[in-house]
Amino acid sequence: MHRPDRKGYTSLTPEGAHVLEERDFTYLIQVFHANVKFIGEALSLLREGRTHGELNEAARDLYQLQWTTLDQVRRRTTWFRAAGLADLWQGSNRLILTDLGIRVCQELAIVNPNDLPGLRKNNIESASLDDPGPLLAGEIQRLDQNVLTARKPQIGYIAGGSSVAAIRTIVNMMSPEVERPSFLALCTEQLDVKESSAEASLHSLRLLGLIEQTGPRTYAPSQICLEWLSADQAIDLVRILHTKVSMVGEVLHALPHGGETSAVFQWLRKNFPANPISRAEVSKRLLLLQEAGLAERITHTSYSITALGRALAASMPTLEIAPLETRVGESGSEAMPSTNTTPTFKTLAREVVEAATDSTSPARFEKALAACFGSLGLEVERFGGPKRTDLCLNFWNSPTERRRVIVEAKTDGAGIVDEDDVKFDALEEHRRHHRAEQVVIIGPGFGGRLPGWAKDKGIPLITAEEIYCWLIRAEHIRLLPRDFFRIVTAVKGNSTSTFVDEWDAAERALESVHRVAHSLWESGNDEKDIEYSGGALTVRDIWRTRKENALDPSEIQSALDFLSSPLVRGADVSKSGEYLATSAPDLVAARLRCLADVIERGIPNLPAPGPRTTDLPIQVATGHAEVEKSAIAAALPSQVRAWARSTGRPVSVAGRLPHTLVAEYLAAQRQSQI
Repeated sequence: MHRPDRKGYTSLTPEGAHVLEERDFTYLIQVFHANVKFIGEALSLLREGRTHGELNEAARDLYQLQWTTLDQVRRRTTWFRAAGLADLWQGSNRLILTDLGIRVCQELAIVNPNDLPGLRKNNIESASLDDPGPLLAGEIQRLDQNVLTARKPQIGYIAGGSSVAAIRTIVNMMSPEVERPSFLALCTEQLDVKESSAEASLHSLRLLGLIEQTGPRTYAPSQICLEWLSADQAIDLVRILHTKVSMVGEVLHALPHGGETSAVFQWLRKNFPANPISRAEVSKRLLLLQEAGLAERITHTSYSITALGRALAASMPTLEIAPLETRVGESGSEAMPSTNTTPTFKTLAREVVEAATDSTSPARFEKALAACFGSLGLEVERFGGPKRTDLCLNFWNSPTERRRVIVEAKTDGAGIVDEDDVKFDALEEHRRHHRAEQVVIIGPGFGGRLPGWAKDKGIPLITAEEIYCWLIRAEHIRLLPRDFFRIVTAVKGNSTSTFVDEWDAAERALESVHRVAHSLWESGNDEKDIEYSGGALTVRDIWRTRKENALDPSEIQSALDFLSSPLVRGADVSKSGEYLATSAPDLVAARLRCLADVIERGIPNLPAPGPRTTDLPIQVATGHAEVEKSAIAAALPSQVRAWARSTGRPVSVAGRLPHTLVAEYLAAQRQSQI
């Protein structure tokens, strides 16, 4: 539009002069399209209406433009709106073409993504592979078949996409350390995502080992993440993900057997039946490998492995291919898990993700969802079939409060459910018929106009990946039906209550009990504490000893109230408000396990009190007790202390050792000799 002349001054080009004289802004957009990438292409993508985030994803997925922020997309859409080619719908924040925009779009020559050349620069005969850092090398050395099998099946949701650039952007937001509210605000502002999406990204990166919690509300990049950022090698991120997520390095082995995404998916499914993966997850891995230079994109849906990719595949341990008789498709049927055992949370989690993209069998997804919600403690009614609701969830919140929610389960082979797949009038009819107060839609993912429409109608959209996260966390921390009601009925963008908030609160409460119990036990076995306060601690004392990752005083008090309750009896409280440990934390835990069994099954039938009956003389039993006492007396304190430290048990540096600790040491020694 302008150029420097011979004297160093800038002057308008003929194109620029034409725009100013004729006020022809459509011509301006045409000039931009002729000289700048992703102008006409972006305009053509707005025919169906898209948000800025969706437009940025299309730029990455279709046109290989690895933008880490929405800045470039926003610059283009601002020109479109100024030229009258597009409008922004305020209700859904979606951009859509005007009539003028449609006419201009028809006049432009648009690049077909399938015609874009692959990244041939990476396809060389040989490649030099840099060694990983010491921390990462140690993690890779740990990868035996058991560890590889136990990896999580999904990368998880990450704002901006599961790309090297997006992950680098988010972890840099946390460096050197950031408080949770600050991170959420920064993430929503810079990446233009909702707070719930920022929360989900935080959770995903924690599971991937890239960030760690350093305080009650603070997070920072992990040491292995800092090692990757320092080396600035995309391949190192792929290595890290391979140690945490299944089917990363394995995709590299699949590429030589067929570069189409569907072929890679089928090869992995056939050769690793015990580690199912969805097509959407395969696509995520291929894009990540392409960005790292390990795979080359040939067409929109096909890839080939590069020399660098072959070198990396040969350098990392991967899962062993399943024996021929257990492979899917080799013997005419799929290897199915045994039906005589209760499915684990992990099994259910994998099945619900896999079933969500199995569009050939909607009933499979409905069955998987029913099993998932049932395992989480909800009463589930399954109906299914044409013109009927799929599931009805019953939440027993209290004797006087029972809530009903109906579930519309939607499958899609490509992983995206849009507005054409949902009939809102029918959903409302189902809701009234079942006297439910809420409808939710569950699917592999959502796109098009559906998210905006569902939000306007107050209908939550839940992805299979979210349910996967619920199940994985429920394996360690259980929530009540009332908690799940808040989670299930939270409309994204209208509520700050998310599954991350609910589980984080429950996890924090349990963590406070763990840390308080160990603080009391350590003080009760510390000579200086015993001399100073008799081994007793107050709330303030515990807060001061745990300042490194401080608990809130209210959290400490709640944990002390629980431990000192009559049924737990893990601590005694004095009139002055000081607390004493009554026994070791492992014994308190054993008591709680017994309490859990009694709550669930009742008191077992025990023999009535009376004279002990045994074929052995009493003196033999007495002699055994004497032998045990002499063994305890003979145990060397230094050996007991060394064993206690190696096994993570609290132990004082000097003074008399507790008899229970010495007895545990002797039991461990006897067990090791068997």
